[in-house]
Amino acid sequence: MSKTTDRTKQWLINGFFTKLKTKPYDKITINDITAQANVSRRTFYRLFNHKEELLDEYCDAIFAEYFAFLRSTFTDQLTFDQMLLNLFTFWYQKRDKVTVLIQNNLFLPLTLKRREQRRADTLKAYRKFDVAWHGEVNQQEAQYIMDFFLGGYWNLISNWLAKETPDDPTVIAKTLGEALQRLNE
Repeated sequence: MSKTTDRTKQWLINGFFTKLKTKPYDKITINDITAQANVSRRTFYRLFNHKEELLDEYCDAIFAEYFAFLRSTFTDQLTFDQMLLNLFTFWYQKRDKVTVLIQNNLFLPLTLKRREQRRADTLKAYRKFDVAWHGEVNQQEAQYIMDFFLGGYWNLISNWLAKETPDDPTVIAKTLGEALQRLNE
């Protein structure tokens, strides 16, 4: 894709999020988005078929960035506490747009959609991060572990970032890490 196309997509995505701050998702029109982005409807339809596709573009990009971030912070010395801090730090840095999705009840459905798309890769992803606290598991066990962990994780992200002033990621990671450790005692 050209730099111009990427830039125009970003303008449209930013225009969409600006509108989403003041108007419910189902009431936002293509005209609203294009007017906010100062881009023609024709240009919008050259890049996207509908606003859902625009939202998918944003979500696919942020999740690609998320998984790249996970890979970049991974080491075989990674502790569970460090991993929690890494995860919460990423979403905290993205909170401006993520909070708007949460406020419009779009964040959880969009994350679940991506989880379903990646379900077949669960064991592969689980094994890719070879850390001491993972252990050896089969496909079904990995799926149960990932479903359990991700359900709580996305719910926590949603509730945490929905706050007027979310706690610092270090506070969330420390609190959760200590609570999970107490469960193991």
